[in-house]
Amino acid sequence: MSWYFSDPYDLEEDDHDYAGYWRRMRASDDTYPLEYRPFRLLVDSAIGYMETQIETPLYDAAFLEFMDIAAAAQGSLQYERELKFHKFLSLPPELRLNIYQQYISSQPKEEGWSGECSEDFSLKLNVWNWPHELSILDFDNEDNLAATKYAPWLPALAFAKKQVFGEVAVYMLRTTKWFDFVYMYDRPCKIVTWFTHFLSTFPHDEAFKTIKRINFPYAYHYNENRFGKVIDEQNPDVQFMLRCPNLEIMAMTFSAYALTTSLNHMYWWSRDPRDLDDFLTFFQLHPILEHKNIKQFHLDRVFAVDFDLNERNCLQKFGEWIVKGFREKQDRTVDVYINERLGDFRDRVVGRKVIV
Repeated sequence: MSWYFSDPYDLEEDDHDYAGYWRRMRASDDTYPLEYRPFRLLVDSAIGYMETQIETPLYDAAFLEFMDIAAAAQGSLQYERELKFHKFLSLPPELRLNIYQQYISSQPKEEGWSGECSEDFSLKLNVWNWPHELSILDFDNEDNLAATKYAPWLPALAFAKKQVFGEVAVYMLRTTKWFDFVYMYDRPCKIVTWFTHFLSTFPHDEAFKTIKRINFPYAYHYNENRFGKVIDEQNPDVQFMLRCPNLEIMAMTFSAYALTTSLNHMYWWSRDPRDLDDFLTFFQLHPILEHKNIKQFHLDRVFAVDFDLNERNCLQKFGEWIVKGFREKQDRTVDVYINERLGDFRDRVVGRKVIV
């Protein structure tokens, strides 16, 4: 049986006319369920009043009748929690993103395809170390590559539904700090090309817009086996850079061999700094000056102990060319930093700033 009552605060001039109040209440059409909070407070207050007035009763028969009704109502109230199933995709976007964040944070760092490491790049590869970096490696066989509409580094939740896949992927892309594309000179399947196709499956360039920082720790492996022979093709590193309109930082690493040249291969220890124009043409780097948002370039030079310091001249000229190029073409300042290291990659280091 459901109990209903009139608004307890709708009293007329004589608030103590209990009998008249109850007559008016029964005649009123304004009813409220007993769960209505003001009524519950009134019931609690009335019962407390009764308990404190046992010895000196100050109430009349009408109030006693009301107290009987209130006591019966309080004893008969039963609260049942109504269980409702809300469709996940009908939840507010902010709540869904919070659920994604909690889920991804609680997941163990699963190995992706192989979980292997390169020779001198110390990070574990093909694993999405969210939110720090996604470091992915070239493959020697297309059979080892997933279809471009899927990414094997995504958590299991992403594959529950197509819309969830898009939301999880875009969220992880947007919140990942670095994307490392590791070239292997002896592997024909370039991962940056596959990744470009993967991001292209999202409409309106939504996925490309999430990328802020990219790193090519083996940028010098492009054209590695062509022995100085320039081919008429675009550098996939640069083309990927141009597809990311919100890109802020691009990092590239070049070895001493890529920055020098020798007319006599029998004397490999005697090499001269590479001519800047030859360097730009060989690695197809001219289009980088077309990017409208890039703010920083981090150039890493891996030098050899058996070389002199002449190879640094080419990278220095490359850095100056970037600064001057953006200043002349777009009338804006782009910062370039050059770092020099011997041996394996250990950590991301901001080198000295190029001043022009």
